[in-house]
Amino acid sequence: MLFRSGFVGFGEAGSTIAAGLRSAGCERAVAYDINRHDQARGPLIEQRAAGSGTTLVESSAELARECSLILSTVTSNAALEAARQTAPFLTADHVYADLNSVSPALKQAIAAVVDGTGSRFVEVAVMAPVAPYGHRVPMLLGGPAAAELARILAPFGMRLEVLAAGGIGAAAAVKMCRSIIVKGLEIGRA
Repeated sequence: MLFRSGFVGFGEAGSTIAAGLRSAGCERAVAYDINRHDQARGPLIEQRAAGSGTTLVESSAELARECSLILSTVTSNAALEAARQTAPFLTADHVYADLNSVSPALKQAIAAVVDGTGSRFVEVAVMAPVAPYGHRVPMLLGGPAAAELARILAPFGMRLEVLAAGGIGAAAAVKMCRSIIVKGLEIGRA
């Protein structure tokens, strides 16, 4: 299947998901990470790109030119800024999916930035650690373009569930509630 996926941020989650997508038939993975040329972080980003068969690009503009699907996998404190940096280059042809573990209110703020571009925003709640599952980590999708993203990524074996009810922020809220319950059960067993 011919398909290109783009990543904003290329840390552990992004590189792991990219490697899985590539192994499942994704034609090309492309990533932009602001730390690529950082002396401390850059070598690891380069190593992850080489290991996952991902092409690193120099800017958000170049990433948007290369890919119509952009997955934001930055650190949670950088999620809104990453959307702001990418937004000027998004068009109606783009789907921007935020996979970061942030609050429902922050997902809504990111959606507002992306929606202002005419592109489609999808809120993604990653429901388990990425490392043991790779790109098949369970994900809960929210927003008007959630079904479209699920349709795009399902052929690659991803485990995606579309949240039918609720607006942007609902998937993040479900993840938060689930985390509280799971942690409570773990404490109860201790």
